Parts: sequence; structure tokens; C-alpha cells
Amino acid sequence: MLLRDRYEIDPTKPLPSLDMPNAHAFACIDRRNAQRPVYALMCDGPLPPRVTLMRTLRGVSATGLLQLAEWGAVDWPLVDGRCLAVIYDRPLGGRVMREMDDVFQPVPDQHFVKLVLKPLVAALGELRIHSVVHRAIRPTNLYWLDREQTRIALGDCVTAPPAYFQPALCEPIESGMANPEGRGAGYYPADMYALGATLVVLSVGHNPLADISDADVVTNKISNGSYATVVGEERVPLGVIELARGLLVDDPSQRWTLEAIDLWLNGRRTMPLQTKQDKRSQRPFSFRGDEYFTRRTLAHALARDWEQGAVPIMEGKVETWLRRGLEMGEIAESVSNVVRASNASAKDTGPVRDLAIAAVLTLMDPVAPVRCNTIRMHMEALGTAMACVVAMHGDVRPYVELIMRDFAKTWIAAQEDFSLDYGRFDGEFRDLRSYLVQTAKGGGVERCLYELNESLACRSPLVRNQCVLEIRDLLPALERAAATADRKQWPADRHVTAFIASRYPRDTMAQIHALNDLDPRKAALGLLSLFAVLQWKLGPESVPALAEWLGSLMTPVIESYHSRERRRRLEKDLPKVVRKGNLPELYHLLDDAEERQEDFDGFSVARQKYAQAAQQVAALESGNYRVSEKSEKLGQQTAASVAVAIALLSTAFVTVIHLM
Repeated sequence: MLLRDRYEIDPTKPLPSLDMPNAHAFACIDRRNAQRPVYALMCDGPLPPRVTLMRTLRGVSATGLLQLAEWGAVDWPLVDGRCLAVIYDRPLGGRVMREMDDVFQPVPDQHFVKLVLKPLVAALGELRIHSVVHRAIRPTNLYWLDREQTRIALGDCVTAPPAYFQPALCEPIESGMANPEGRGAGYYPADMYALGATLVVLSVGHNPLADISDADVVTNKISNGSYATVVGEERVPLGVIELARGLLVDDPSQRWTLEAIDLWLNGRRTMPLQTKQDKRSQRPFSFRGDEYFTRRTLAHALARDWEQGAVPIMEGKVETWLRRGLEMGEIAESVSNVVRASNASAKDTGPVRDLAIAAVLTLMDPVAPVRCNTIRMHMEALGTAMACVVAMHGDVRPYVELIMRDFAKTWIAAQEDFSLDYGRFDGEFRDLRSYLVQTAKGGGVERCLYELNESLACRSPLVRNQCVLEIRDLLPALERAAATADRKQWPADRHVTAFIASRYPRDTMAQIHALNDLDPRKAALGLLSLFAVLQWKLGPESVPALAEWLGSLMTPVIESYHSRERRRRLEKDLPKVVRKGNLPELYHLLDDAEERQEDFDGFSVARQKYAQAAQQVAALESGNYRVSEKSEKLGQQTAASVAVAIALLSTAFVTVIHLM
């Protein structure tokens, strides 16, 4: 399989040691430089890759970073379709750590800064120049570029959603609380935190939290702080301890940056600031046998046991504790208002109650992810979360409820600081609601999906295995799909129509509106005109299979002509135009304005004549038929002439008889 006429990928030579969780690795050859070691990651997993980052990182070269040489879609026999391929420089020394529970030889203290820290800091610096947050920094995603294992590098960050496969060890508390799909791209402090946790692992030769579940890791971090949880009783080298203290600070605003590390490398030792502790209550809140003294720890416990956690919230016990135990009267009043409004709805179960609980949890811990029943999602991750749920055939209805009930306003009101992102979230939710109320093709959940994910491939079953990322790739994909598609099915299903509406709304909204018309003729013409516009604007020059498919669906259009002769002519000319594969020409054949007008005029005349004839027949049948004076006179003259002729013939006949 050839990518960009340069990189030859061999599907018969897998490289399992270089696999990523959402992509398989295969041998690859650079035809222009056969000596250059490269390999291909094929994005054949179910989750959506980070295509936008592929565009950004293509060709970026930096110390401590695997270079992404090229990317693109190729025909891939193992999925019987097309698949995204990402070409990287091949690390000859393999992975630093194969699995998170592995034990390996730690990097020696005297070489740690040179072999590990400086290259990784250089890589993060280059990523920041390109406004890229890696979100896949973990010990199992580090590689030795050379066989001697003297050059380390960060691995792939584009073949899976951001932070989806990150262990809780490497995620800040707020991100660790979210579901994998709901973590989001995050910001630079998240990468710095992951760097700190990774440095600890590399310095001790194993994962200090290997025997603890991710859920318990997050709980321990909330209770004890990240540094105490990650480092614990490990014998971490002195230099790494100071780095870890600075990078594992739980407050992102106090966490060390690349500049702080640079100062540390240059001998300016500063004591890392630790996060300010949450206010503690004098009276603990008891829940399922445990006691909680801060609102964050309690909110986390209530969210982990959704049904049981709902009870003290809806009964007002949480509000009372916030008011009396923590003396947070304003927050307690907000909680009271939410609970009272929910109880007034007389719905103790279902979306109303779940959203009320989610609002209370947000008030208790504003920087935590949105927690609503099974949803655990940061606001900026809404698009990624929905895309992952759809890809995994999950239920998107909880996300629809969040949008339709405008939870963004609730979340924004609970925040204790200000960000420009808040206005964006509010506007985004408003737009999404307008799409959701459009139940016809071109709207709905499908439209939200593509509006939120500008690089998501079209999810239609018709072209799902064709990797359609750009609108100009849609018609060629449908042309290929036409060979095996059910011709009774329309080539514009809900996903295809929503994809077009999102990616090319400028010239297609009128056609999409027509496509949804209840009149079969208008709907069929809308379907044809939609694809005709795309071909006219974007190509390709010919799509004969798609034209044949569309032509077979145009019966309502042909039958809408009144003239039998015209219908026969259209049926005769249709195959000729279809073979050309020119959809605009096919559209003009079937809906030519002059032909339509002539057919209408002819039908109007015929209808008028028919009406007159019908009127006369009815009059005759009723005995009320009246002829005009002129017609009556003409009839009388004709009758007289006929009578005279008959008389003459009779006289002649009698005369001849007598003579005989």
C-alpha cells in the first residue's frame, strides 16, 4: 500500500512491539530514502484519531520527539476499505517500558538529566511552539531512538482521542475523575503533570501504583495530594524529588512550567508551592460508612455511587452540611434552589433528577468534570465524548439531555473564576440545541457530532470504511460504495446529509431542505441536486455508478411529467446521461425549466379541453344541454338540406319503378 507515492506499507509485516492501543504498527519503506528507518501506524481501531494534530505535527522535528513524517488515507485490505496511516521514524531501541506493571532498570541518577529530562523538555517546548498539547505522556509511550538506548523520545499522540489511554497515575485529579472519552485535550499543565509522574517511574524502575486501581488512585490523590500518592515511600533520587514536587502540584496555576524547569536546570533552586488545602468541616459528613471533611471528597464519593449518593442530596442533608459544617451559605442556598426545583417537578427519577444531582456536584466541586449519571466529562471534551460514544455504539441520549436542558449555563454559574471559554460553551450549546430540534436529515445528533468534531470522518454505514475526512472525498467514496449498495436505499442517509451540512453549508442548505420535502418529486430532485452541487463545486469529473444509483431513484420525477411522450423520451435519454456520470447534466435533463413549462402549458390546455368536454357530457346526460343560436341555425339548415335530398331520391326511385 502506497502513501503519497512515497511510503510503501506492508500489511503482511506487523510490528506488534510498536502497536498503539487504537492503531496497529506495520513495516514501511521510504522509497526516496531506503536507509531511513520508518514504520506505519494504521488507525484501524474504533476510536476517532486526532486528525487536526496530524496536520500540525507533519514534518515537525525536535530532540526527544518521534517525527511524524507523513499521514493520509490508504487502501487497506485488513479492513476491506481505506484507513488512516501515520508514518513515524522508527525507534530502533524499542519502548522504554512495555506495560505499566513492568519492572525495568531505572535510568542512573548521574545520567537522568541528560538522557531523560532535557530531551523530553525540548520535545514539550517544540510542541508548545506549535500550540500542541500532547496528552499521551506516559512511561509506555517513550522510546529509545537508537539501539544503544542513549536517545529517548516521546511517542505518538495522534492515533487516539486525547488522554484516552492515560493511566490515572499520569493524569491530574480533575482529568482522572473523568471518563477516558471525557478528559479532553486539556492545557499545557496537564502535560507537565504527566511528565512529573513519568519521571518518577523512570527514576525508580517501576510504577509505584501498579497494584492500585485507577479509581482508587484518583481517590487517594484527592485525599492525600498527588505528590504523596505518586511518590509515597519510594526511594526517589533527590533531584527527581524536587522535580516531582513542582510538577505534581495539584493547582495547575502553581505547577512548574518549562521555564521553571529551565531555571532549575540552571541551578536556581526554588521550593515548589503546594496546593492550598480545601476548607475542612468541623463536623464530618457520613456516607456509606466513611467520613468526609471537604466538599470535594464528599462530591467525589457521592458521584461514585450515583443512586445512593442521590439520597442525601435530594433529602437536603448535603445542603445542611454545607451551611452548618463548612459555613458556605451561598453555595448551600444554590444547592437548596436546585433540589427544590427538582422536587417540584414531581420526578424523582430520570433526567430531571440526574441533572439536579449533576448541578449540586458541580456547585460542590466546580473544577471537576460534569458528572451526570454515567457521564464524566469536562466541558471542552463534549465533542470528543460524543464521537467516542457513537464509535463504541453507546448511548448518546444523556449528552442530548445535557444540551437540551442547557446545562452549560448551570456549569458556568457554578464556576468560581472567569474564562473566555465560558462564552464559547454557552454559544456552542445554543447552536447544538438548534440542531437537535431539527429532526429531519441535516440536523439531530448527527449534525451535532460533525459540528463539534471538525475532523471526524463520516460515520454513515455507506462510507464508514472509506475514511471520508474531507467533503471532497464524499462523492468518490459513494461512487465506490455504489458497487455493493442497496439501490433502493438513498445515498444520503442522516450521517451523509449531516456531514454535508456541516462541512459545506454554503451551497447546500436549499437542497437539503428540498430533500426533506414530503412531496416525493421534490425530495428526489433535492437529493439529486445536492450531489450535483457537490460535483459541480468539488468534483470529480465523473461518477457513473453514483449517477446510475441516483437515476434509479428518479421515478417520481419522471412520473411527475404529464406528457406520456415526454416521459418516454426521458426514460430513453436517462441511461445515456447516467453513463457520462455527470450529475448536473442529469439534473438538468430531469428538471429542465423550459421542458417543465411546456409540459405545464400543454397540460393546462388539455385540462381545459377535458373540462369543456366533461361539461357537455354532463349536460347531455341531464337533458339540459343547450346549443348556441348559430349552431341551432346551422343544424336546421343541415336538416332541411338532408330532407330535400331524401325527397328527391325518393321521387327518382318511384319514377324509375313506374317506367319499368
